[in-house]
Formats: sequence, structure tokens, C-alpha cells
Amino acid sequence: MIAEYLGWDVVPGSGARDFHPGDIRSDCHLGECKTHTKTVNDIKFYSRVWNKIQHEAESEMRCPILFADNGTQKIENTWCMLPKRCVNILTLECVHNPDIKCNKSGIVIKHKYMKDTLHYSYAIIVSDFPDVSYPVMIVSLPTFKGILDGDL
Repeated sequence: MIAEYLGWDVVPGSGARDFHPGDIRSDCHLGECKTHTKTVNDIKFYSRVWNKIQHEAESEMRCPILFADNGTQKIENTWCMLPKRCVNILTLECVHNPDIKCNKSGIVIKHKYMKDTLHYSYAIIVSDFPDVSYPVMIVSLPTFKGILDGDL
């Protein structure tokens, strides 16, 4: 669904084959997609998954991106995490929310917070994601598409 929405390619075997990492890819990005088998109240970005896609993307000279949703597998409930340096976010308002905390396993954000607080011109900037020395940003999938398409 995400690959089709963005116009990207699906990686054969979803990264299970040697020399074919990630789940989806574009010319510049390598993405890992995570969902749940049932609807949940949280959006989770795990550091172990981020480290995996980050290393795989670096090996291919691509920008890593981690997609996560709340189990509904709907575009409007899907969020993206990527290095802040990978996109031009001058048109986005950046939110440094002190209520969003990282722990050693990653970051969990209440889906209600994401839907109630953010809209398509916001990015959450996380400076203390585990084992990462650079800021990452979290944006909605439609926002990310808008950035790629030059609409934002």
C-alpha cells in the first residue's frame, strides 16, 4: 500500500533475500514497513528496526525511512521516521514535544496524540532517539508524500 501510494518499488521477498534489504525503495530512499495484526492505540518506532534499516540504507547510499501505523493499514494512520537531514522541511512547523519520551527500545507515541495534535504541516523532531547521534523527524505519510512531490 505504501509503495503504491508513493510510487516506489516493493523489494522482492520484503528484504528476506541476501542483497535485497528493506521492504520498499525509491531512487533515494530505502524503507522498512511495520504494522500490527490488530488496531492499537500507539505508533511505535523501535530502535532495533531503525538501526537495521539505517545500516541497510547506508550500504546502498540511500536515506533510511521507517513506516509505522496503528494496525489499520490506512494511509492517514501511517507515520514515517527519517533523518531530519534527508528532507527540506523549511515549510513544516517543527514540534519538540517534551511529552514524547524515548527509552532504550525506541519511542512510543499515542496515536490519539498524533491525530489530535498534528496535521499535515507538522513534523515531530526527536533529538534523543536511542543509539542515534543525529535528529530524526516523524511526519505523517501524506506529509512525507507532499514533501517528495514538492507540494510542501
